[in-house]
Amino acid sequence: MNTVLEALTEEDTSRVNALIEMGSIQTYFAKGDVFKYTDEASAISEKIGYVTGLIEVDFLLAYYYEHSGNSMKALEYLHDALGKCKESNDRQRMAECCNYLGLVHESLGQDKEALEYYKESLSLWRSLKNRRMESLLLGNIAHVYAENEDNKKAFEYYNRSFEIAKETNDDIRLGSTYNALGKLYYKEGELDKALEYQKIALPYATKKEEIILISRIYCAISAIHLVKENAQKARASAEQSLHFASLAGSKHDILDAYKGMHQALYALGDYENAFSYQSRYIGLHDSLKNMQNVKEIEKLKHSHNMELVDERHKANLLRRNALIGVLVALLIIGFFIFNRRYLLMKKRLDNKRQLLQYSIRNLKEKSELVEKVNKELQIFKQNATHDVKIKKFNRVLQFNIVTDDDWENFKKAFEDVYPNFIASLRYHYPNLTTSEIRQAALIKMKLTIKETASILGITGESVKKSRHRLKKKLELDENESIEEVLERLHASVSDD
Repeated sequence: MNTVLEALTEEDTSRVNALIEMGSIQTYFAKGDVFKYTDEASAISEKIGYVTGLIEVDFLLAYYYEHSGNSMKALEYLHDALGKCKESNDRQRMAECCNYLGLVHESLGQDKEALEYYKESLSLWRSLKNRRMESLLLGNIAHVYAENEDNKKAFEYYNRSFEIAKETNDDIRLGSTYNALGKLYYKEGELDKALEYQKIALPYATKKEEIILISRIYCAISAIHLVKENAQKARASAEQSLHFASLAGSKHDILDAYKGMHQALYALGDYENAFSYQSRYIGLHDSLKNMQNVKEIEKLKHSHNMELVDERHKANLLRRNALIGVLVALLIIGFFIFNRRYLLMKKRLDNKRQLLQYSIRNLKEKSELVEKVNKELQIFKQNATHDVKIKKFNRVLQFNIVTDDDWENFKKAFEDVYPNFIASLRYHYPNLTTSEIRQAALIKMKLTIKETASILGITGESVKKSRHRLKKKLELDENESIEEVLERLHASVSDD
């Protein structure tokens, strides 16, 4: 693509399309510069009046934000794209946009809105006589009904999707529909029929190398075998599910596979390995849950902003015929309110920072006390009698310095000052342990190695080793510092 872009020097539709393709490629990399290419594509499209280019840029940015965990931002770009599609009467892209809007609303748990957009997309694809897309949308609608336990409607829409898939020889759609119908039969308690449908689905998915679908089919087969009390087969299918989910890099499917492995191993009596997979499941589940919490916060912010926009619109209508003097007065009042709110917010933030500093100081003081007690113990070991030693050691054993409650208080204070930092860290680096996240938080606070060692009750050398391991986990180059990466991470969270 770089070669193509170097050859396409003229500002025309060909360069715009190449820039969009290059931007799409950037989404596959953690440090991909999507905006470098979308900005140029937008500028050229505006300049030459290429509406299709502007729509495709909106689609790309919607995809980028949705997969970055910012669904509300994705919705903004999709609504912008939908408006452009309607203005240019581009019905195919309008149908694609409605389907995408349905997918994003469904991911946010807004099933009513999802169904509205899916059905609008279905109507458009029918008018365009695109049978394959019609089958896809029927399946999407069926999935919403299935998730809401309306099995009757789910069966109805899946069967309509299935008939069109057979008519058009759409192997991918046939595989996914057999899988979906198998899951419905599983819910209905018809295990033999459920297993039969999953086994039929597998060759279709394998033929088209749909590895995510293959993972889900094996996961469903594992669940059926578990209920049928065939733990060995359940384990074998769960292993296959985890293999393909890992190849696809799909965290939700990896989560389901971890659960399947835990349940199968537990049923086999292999409690040690069952516990291992349960621990992996809990770690990944918490990471995904944090991301979901971020989405919920973004959703609330979006709703609040929409209310503010609506209120401003009503206020504008009321103020339209108002006297200039009244308008000026309102503006002055608004300024004082804003200024007061700003001062209040600043004061709250200062208080949160003070609380965090207090938490750190408290941890330091307790850690210093531990060091002092340890030194006294060494003296007692050398000088005290056996009985005295026992009494002193018993006293020390009653100390509980830097408890879990201390860390929880520190974490709450830290997240007040740096909201979403820990959640974002878990999302981008799900393999980090709790100890490594604590290290990252203390690094973020710009604590020295000595201070960190004092707080954690370890040696300075241990802190250095921990930081070195953390650097490896963050996949940093030798010339990259942990501090810079954590600063960029916090900046990106703040920007969103």
